[in-house]
Amino acid sequence: MPYARSGDYSCYNAPVWARVLSLFAGAALLAATACSDDGDPAASPTPPFNAQAEPTVVGTSVVFTAKGYELELPTGWIPDWNFVRTSEVPLDVLFAPDTVDGVQASVLIECGMPMPPSLDVFAANRTETIRELDRAEPLRADSTMLSGERAITLVWETTRGAVTTGRREILAVQGGCGWSLSLTLPPSARLQYEATFSALLASFRFLEP
Repeated sequence: MPYARSGDYSCYNAPVWARVLSLFAGAALLAATACSDDGDPAASPTPPFNAQAEPTVVGTSVVFTAKGYELELPTGWIPDWNFVRTSEVPLDVLFAPDTVDGVQASVLIECGMPMPPSLDVFAANRTETIRELDRAEPLRADSTMLSGERAITLVWETTRGAVTTGRREILAVQGGCGWSLSLTLPPSARLQYEATFSALLASFRFLEP
C-alpha cells in the first residue's frame, strides 16, 4: 500500500477514495486521504486479506465475512465485489440499474487500512482531500450512526466537464479499518437515491470478529 508525505507528518492510505461518475463516461478517481497523527504508518497492523474472497448472497441479503460486514442490497442494484483492487482490501461497488443525466448512481464500500488513529482525524483528512481534489467545501454532520457506532457524514457536489454529481459519504472507524460508504448520485434524482442509501445504511452491520 502506498504512502504519501503531507506537510510534516506521514499520510497513510486510508480508504482509497474511488469516484464512479458514470459507467458510460468510464471515470474513476482514486486518492489517499487519511493521515496518522503520530507519523508512523505501521502503527496499525494490517491483517492479511484474500483478494479473491466473495460474500454469501441469499436473495438481497449479503454477508461478507472476509471483510466484516453485512447488508441488504437495494432492489435492482448490481453489485461488483472487489471492483477496485488497488487497496489492501478491495473495494466493493453497488450500481444503480439506471443512468440519470449521464450519471449511474453507485455506492462504494471500503475498509481502508491501516486504521485511522481516530474518526475525527479520518474525517478531517478526508475533508482536506475533497477541498484539494474537488475544490468543494463539504458539509459535515457528526450525529450519524453506522451499525450502532459513531460515524461522520460528508456531503458535497463536484463537476467534471458537463457532468455534476452529488456525493454523500459516511465515515466510521471499526474493526481495524477506516470505513467509507460513499454514494454518488445525479443531483436531479437526489431524493430518490438518498432514500435508497438511507435504507442500505440502516441494514449495514459490522460483523463480530
